[in-house]
Amino acid sequence: MASPFPRITLVFPLLTLALVLTDCHCGTTKFNPVACSSGAKACTIDSDCADHEACGPQGGEQCCTFAARTCKDSSECCPGQICKRDGHCFDQRVECPNGDSDCGDPGSDRVCLPYSDGRGATDQVCGYAACDNTGACADGLSCFRGFCVASAPCGGHCDDGSICIPQTNTCWSYGERCTISCGAGFLAMEKDPTNIWDSCNNRNVDCECDELPPLQSNDLGRYASSAPTAGGAVAVSMYDGQYGDLVVRTYAADGTVQGTEYVDGVPSSGTVVAGPSGARGGIADPGDDVGQFTSIAADPDGRLFVSYYDVTHGDLKLAIRAAGGGWTTQTIDSAGDVGLYTSIALDGSGKPTLAYFQRAGAAGGTSCPAANANQLDLVTGVKLARASSANPASASDWTVSFVECGARPPPACYGCTSNQVCVGSGTCAPRASGCSACASTEVCANTGSGASCQTAFTSKPLLDTPLGVGLYPSLAFNGNSAVVVYYDSRTHQLKGATGTGALTSQVIDGCGNAGCDDVGMFANVAIEPTGQHRIAIAYHDATSRKLVARIGSGLGNGVPAIVDTGLEPPTADGPSFVGANVNLHFGSDGKLWAAYQNSTGNDLRLAAFDGSTWSVQKKWTQGALGWFAHIAELPGAPALYVSHTRLHTKLQQGHPVKDTSPQMTVYTP
Repeated sequence: MASPFPRITLVFPLLTLALVLTDCHCGTTKFNPVACSSGAKACTIDSDCADHEACGPQGGEQCCTFAARTCKDSSECCPGQICKRDGHCFDQRVECPNGDSDCGDPGSDRVCLPYSDGRGATDQVCGYAACDNTGACADGLSCFRGFCVASAPCGGHCDDGSICIPQTNTCWSYGERCTISCGAGFLAMEKDPTNIWDSCNNRNVDCECDELPPLQSNDLGRYASSAPTAGGAVAVSMYDGQYGDLVVRTYAADGTVQGTEYVDGVPSSGTVVAGPSGARGGIADPGDDVGQFTSIAADPDGRLFVSYYDVTHGDLKLAIRAAGGGWTTQTIDSAGDVGLYTSIALDGSGKPTLAYFQRAGAAGGTSCPAANANQLDLVTGVKLARASSANPASASDWTVSFVECGARPPPACYGCTSNQVCVGSGTCAPRASGCSACASTEVCANTGSGASCQTAFTSKPLLDTPLGVGLYPSLAFNGNSAVVVYYDSRTHQLKGATGTGALTSQVIDGCGNAGCDDVGMFANVAIEPTGQHRIAIAYHDATSRKLVARIGSGLGNGVPAIVDTGLEPPTADGPSFVGANVNLHFGSDGKLWAAYQNSTGNDLRLAAFDGSTWSVQKKWTQGALGWFAHIAELPGAPALYVSHTRLHTKLQQGHPVKDTSPQMTVYTP
């Protein structure tokens, strides 16, 4: 006879299922597979619950409840947490009850921000400000993973197996959860950089390699020049003084930056410490110091030509960008100290010509009949380098000649030998020994009556404006006829020359005597593009502090007119110095425009000549503006594009640093 127990075993689970399906309580607690009576999620094991919860008994039910994070090591915690000795995870963050001052020195990119742990508790913690909705940050900061930073967090590097936590600026051990190895210029980061600390979802933690923010320069924009491009943009050449590079920045028709190219000065090899797609390819190592005294021109085919000074070698260089992109550089003149104050222009056939200043000559350089051949280092002059074609590739494609040359006065103690010392007002005396108790400002010398202590010569600081002929050269073409104007700092005169072959200089303004005005600094020339093709020249009168211009059919027959007297606004010590870095431009509206600096007030000014009188149209006075002003105009656009440089100083980590930057001001008449 068969046992009845198997049948009983079968019926019992069916009855249980029926009770559940008919929602019969039958004197027991209701079982809900979704929620406990408290509203918490029902569970059977911990994995049924959300992150930061555990499955445990609650009023006779198995429910998900908040639980402290436990750990064996920090890699089991949320990013930004450490594993304490008691086996619990603990947030590693810097609180800031006193505000930004708790987060770093004045000027630091770290600020005090509110933080919520997701359970209603809030704190003030140090971190980085968020980028705006366009990804932009304040000047000097870059947007990196949604944060505004001055430099790469975590020093730009974390060891393999670690990620960077920007909020704490520290590396955090990821353990086996992150095995990626990031290349140069990249940093291991949490995929969601906000998924940190105790409010994180630890099950969603993951890592990736992110490109570092680009290098930032605190000294960009000096020695600038601009030109409209065939593509409808404005290209501005400039110098990066922090790294010593030639830079070209392109602006769109609305004045916004299109792109920035580091053309010359970056070493061919170096350590990548920043984003490789940014400035200098992320290399901070110095190369040759190049890029001062830039001048830029563009041809109708889309090429760019930039002349500039190589400070390291004292050479004149040229950079050419092909119409399709890509830069090449070449040295044009390398004999002596050459290439200051460059000015470039294309002749009627598209061949580039460069005007520039020679500060000192050397053997093998261009000869100067007006100077002593035994004192080549004193030879100065304004030079022209003419290309033999529209596509010059090397120094052999250029013809270099002087427009005018002459020796600068010998400096104090010029020619002293190693057996001599410089004494008094700057004379050479035989070096001697045997003197006793000479003061720190004296040297032992033999002045004819035996050894004695003599006052050592103390050199004066170098002047910003060197002595010589040919400073501030400005070049333009009327067809194939070159027109160049320049300043002779020896005689304080404005000079110029014009022609298609060898040029002969002439005095345009100034008498060269001690009682005459000092005229001709910051000389600039422009040619009227239509009509009479008149020559316009502007320059600074240093004696009266005003800006002067003259317009005529030739160099010497223009009637001088005052552009700006410097009397507005009035100052306590007389007129302001106006006219530095002046740049002329014949506009499509028929007016002649002049952009220049008021050096006393450090502001940018724009003046216009309507055919009879000059008048100041606009003054920009917010900040120290107007250095290296230059005007460009795009075909069909109603605006003038005035590029210039702003000089500024800011606090960074509690210390004052340069904050020089290029500016593009779009002015609609």
